[in-house]
Amino acid sequence: MKVLIISDNHGDKTILDEIKEKYQDQVDGMIHCGDSELNDTDGIWETYQPVEGNCDYYGDYPTERVVEIGDTSFLVVHGHRHRVKQDLSYLAEAAKQKGLQFAFYGHTHIPKVDQIEDIYVINPGSIAQPRYPYSVGTYAILEWTDTERRITYYDRDHQVYDELSQEL
Repeated sequence: MKVLIISDNHGDKTILDEIKEKYQDQVDGMIHCGDSELNDTDGIWETYQPVEGNCDYYGDYPTERVVEIGDTSFLVVHGHRHRVKQDLSYLAEAAKQKGLQFAFYGHTHIPKVDQIEDIYVINPGSIAQPRYPYSVGTYAILEWTDTERRITYYDRDHQVYDELSQEL
């Protein structure tokens, strides 16, 4: 199974459309971790499953959601309500309380994977406004089987970002 994770496009709908066209037939789900700055009635949300970010003023997005893909479920949030800039343990605990092994978030604009106890906390980075130390926009694809899990990060040109990609 594969899920594409993207966040923080901050009004850049073109990149969401481009990624949708490239991947919609290659992945089992597409998740947006907030700060799209698009209206919640935009047709793009027929493909992506979004949550509300701190800059999403144009609609009524859920503040969090549990997305099920195959037999795996994921907690999806933006992160600003879970204090992700200070401590990821709050988000990991929220996932743990729901019996989930994965939590996806945005907000910091920094792509990274952390493991807190048995919980993987994954940020795809910002596709539009990367933050130091990264200078390119990123998104991620999580792929898993019964025996393996891998997160692969990509830049805006859809090239693998080897430095960030890893087995989980």
